[in-house]
Amino acid sequence: DMNLDIEKFEEAIIANKSKKLRAAIITFIGGLAPNLDKIYEIGKKYNILIIEDCRAALGTTYKGKKVGNLGADMTIFSTNPSPSRYAISRSGVLVTNNEELATRAKLLRNHAITTAYDSYGNLDYVYDVDDIGHKFDISELDAAYAIAQLKKTDSFIKRRQEIAKLYEDRLKDIKHITILPHKDEHIYTQFIIKISRNRDAFARALKEKGVSTALNYIPLHLLTYYKNKYSIKITAFPNALNNYQQILSLPIYAGLTNE
Repeated sequence: DMNLDIEKFEEAIIANKSKKLRAAIITFIGGLAPNLDKIYEIGKKYNILIIEDCRAALGTTYKGKKVGNLGADMTIFSTNPSPSRYAISRSGVLVTNNEELATRAKLLRNHAITTAYDSYGNLDYVYDVDDIGHKFDISELDAAYAIAQLKKTDSFIKRRQEIAKLYEDRLKDIKHITILPHKDEHIYTQFIIKISRNRDAFARALKEKGVSTALNYIPLHLLTYYKNKYSIKITAFPNALNNYQQILSLPIYAGLTNE
């Protein structure tokens, strides 16, 4: 399913234990949860925070429970126009049961500005800046739109699952195309296939027909910044490299018609 290799994950932690690892960011590829039980167990074993990157997994369940309310220290959801279509502009949601992390996040989301009331308790224009923060708070319009769209989450998921089933039925017998194993809890924010030959030619042919595709994702160690900073060999992550050379994401969103 192209999610995290649990054995390799633990091996990497052991190999880098001298580097004061603080946290691990766990990605949910295409809207499918990895083996979270094992991940939480490893996090506790090596005393590292588990941060769930659920950019493409809003509404995902794991063993019948909604992600974001399980064993992670922090979960991040995206409400960007793509792939979730929950907001007009780029925005997201952070959830955590850790009070210290929540307080820190609230501080940093608006330039690390803190406000205080005067001695009479009726003026709040006195402020201070405690750290270097950023502008992460969203507009009221975006928030209102996102709240309205969140109510449609189940219907969005159901429609994407219908489209995924249609893709699976139509593509399963085509030579050189591999459909990833179907799992009931997959919410298909991306529909990823593997093409063993002429992937790029296939993508160009679809583009000529007006069908947009995507490459989710290029491995980080192949990107210029990380290559230059960490000097990682191209072959360091063979599974990621092999998948990257074959994968292609087909259009999938709730408003897509069968035609």
